[in-house]
Amino acid sequence: MKSSVIALILVALLVGVACGVGGYAFIYAKGYSYLLNDPVACSKCPSQLFQQLGQDLQSGQLSAAQQADGSLQQEMQMFAGVTAASSGSNSVSFSA
Repeated sequence: MKSSVIALILVALLVGVACGVGGYAFIYAKGYSYLLNDPVACSKCPSQLFQQLGQDLQSGQLSAAQQADGSLQQEMQMFAGVTAASSGSNSVSFSA
């Protein structure tokens, strides 16, 4: 009986730690902004950045497309946990 109580406490402790770390990461990364249907709250969501990039490319607004591409790269780096600056070889370049 004593071992089952210890096992139950360990399971409860592991579940509590997992929920705590997950909740902290969700709040720190502002994950709730992806659940809202507000364009202002989700101005840096990858889906909206991709849409903006596509619209800018289709309309020929190259400087705006470069800005959207830079924002998208920053968001993806932050999402992936990469903090080092990119070397620039992955960026999209445009010529008029």
